[in-house]
Amino acid sequence: YYVALAEQAEPQLTGREQGVWFSRLEWTHENVRAALRWLLDYDEGEQAVRLASALGYFWEAHGYMAEGRRWLEEALERASEVNPHLRARALSRLGALLVWMADEAEHPRAVLTEALELARTVQDPVTIARSLFYLGVLGQVTKDWDQGRRHVEEALASWQDAGDAWGIAYTLLYLGVIEFRQGHYQKAMPLME
Repeated sequence: YYVALAEQAEPQLTGREQGVWFSRLEWTHENVRAALRWLLDYDEGEQAVRLASALGYFWEAHGYMAEGRRWLEEALERASEVNPHLRARALSRLGALLVWMADEAEHPRAVLTEALELARTVQDPVTIARSLFYLGVLGQVTKDWDQGRRHVEEALASWQDAGDAWGIAYTLLYLGVIEFRQGHYQKAMPLME
């Protein structure tokens, strides 16, 4: 039930009804935690990875970075034989959380690079875009502006390939942030708009 609920909620978290879905997940958060614990305790690793992956953006947007990291790492560890598509999705979600928590760049970079390689192997444009986007965010965090911009621009092309309007908008906004943080206000404004 909770795997299905989270997978139903995941695409809605960036849609018009996001407030309803974030509230629903927040309201049932304790039950989701219990479901994750049960899945992991009873060696249902693939189901745990599915649930944890689907909750990745919920954890990110609501500031549950450390919790999401713990669940994703444990689920991935327990489900070492999970299919590459699902592993790529989970790693991209984990990488996103690690970027925001990072006090160093190597671990998030390694996780996101593995996610990107797997996503390219299984031709998953959304996971490719997400992995590239967060590699770009990491570049901005570490002030590697050129590398960050290249990753984010490549992410934009992948979001366009996937036809994901939210991903496109979020990436354009972030390109504007990169320009703004470097003092390129004339370039930043049209991107942010």
